[in-house]
Amino acid sequence: MNFVRKIQIVSAGLLAVATLTACDAEDISGELDASVEDGEVADRFGIIGGKTRNTNIVGYTNVSQVPRIGDAINGVKLTRVYLPLLDRDLEHVWADPDGALYGLYDETVYTLEYFGGAEFHISIDGDVPETGVFTLYDHFVDAWGNNRYEFRDITKLGADLVSDAPPTCQGDENDLVDALIVPSMAVDEEARVYESGGGFFIACANGAMGKVMLEELGWGYKPYEIGFESYTAAVRTARADYCGDGRAWTLPGQALELDDTYGVNSYSPTNLHERVEAIWTPEGASCWVPKRRRVIDAGGYDGPTPDCDIPKCPVDSKASLLEFYGYYGELLSAQ
Repeated sequence: MNFVRKIQIVSAGLLAVATLTACDAEDISGELDASVEDGEVADRFGIIGGKTRNTNIVGYTNVSQVPRIGDAINGVKLTRVYLPLLDRDLEHVWADPDGALYGLYDETVYTLEYFGGAEFHISIDGDVPETGVFTLYDHFVDAWGNNRYEFRDITKLGADLVSDAPPTCQGDENDLVDALIVPSMAVDEEARVYESGGGFFIACANGAMGKVMLEELGWGYKPYEIGFESYTAAVRTARADYCGDGRAWTLPGQALELDDTYGVNSYSPTNLHERVEAIWTPEGASCWVPKRRRVIDAGGYDGPTPDCDIPKCPVDSKASLLEFYGYYGELLSAQ
């Protein structure tokens, strides 16, 4: 099924072209408010002891944060967005709270249906300046209403060989090469998420930034539903970023049970105090149980210990744990 036909099926009603006098919509991805059933297991992902970053790669450069046309962020400038279905360059491109793309040309707004094969041209500052092009290869809407995109790097092969071009999101154990789009989102060196004031963020589904938004993987935390600070807490939970400085202390695939104060996931067995791993905030873990850290391999090796000072969670009873959680936490992870 080709790109344009697929979009028309899953996004019926969006084909209208609107004329406007002023346009500057910059929001983010809020999707359907679906709760994960009690006890559904999520996976953790990261590189133990290392700082992990979202990996939307064009050439050798991380292009996760896409600026406005003509602007630059972290040395990456968006120079052109071309729509081959219309044979024209856009003047402006943005996304709405559902992660759907829009473009502006001559006071006309073009919706997602016109983005099949869209080319995003970038220039990259550095000792040797580079240029790159990535294209929108595919799009689908999942069972929870999330807009998900597959971008491909056509810098070397060109648009005619797009089927042979590599995905910009690197595949993982689940073969996920797609991404979610989040308007006006950025992340700093310590993995704190904040509102950028323009452009959009490509959050790969194979990394923590995208996975924590996906209900199908047992998470379901959307930045514009729970806020950027709370979304930061979810990303730190996923990466086992106990110290809240962007360092992950786990490897991919470590199973977790999740509970939160946002109404997304619920997990509260009678022996919760015997299963809790940590309680989380945007600053990292507010408490933890060291012996319940994620086991890294089948031999039981759990890697180096985080070097920050983290209080131990009160685990003498479920009541004492929940009291602490109520005062000092937003999410709780257990095994």
